[in-house]
Amino acid sequence: MDNLKKIVIEPAIKQINKYTDIRIEYDQFKIDRAITGLQFRFSQKEANVLDIFAEYMNSLIPKLTEKQILFFANKLA
Repeated sequence: MDNLKKIVIEPAIKQINKYTDIRIEYDQFKIDRAITGLQFRFSQKEANVLDIFAEYMNSLIPKLTEKQILFFANKLA
């Protein structure tokens, strides 16, 4: 179960929380040391559509180094 949480559940929850307007949290239930169940809670974030779009666009645009910026600035000038 530990590998399932590390490899599948937690990365998926991080991506959903980061890129969507949904917030997910989960609890695990145990009897002794054995995990007997998972409970997921979903809620909607109060987010601005423009903020989400800006984050998406920033993820598409590659990060340029100072040298690359100067190179392209000289080409455009």
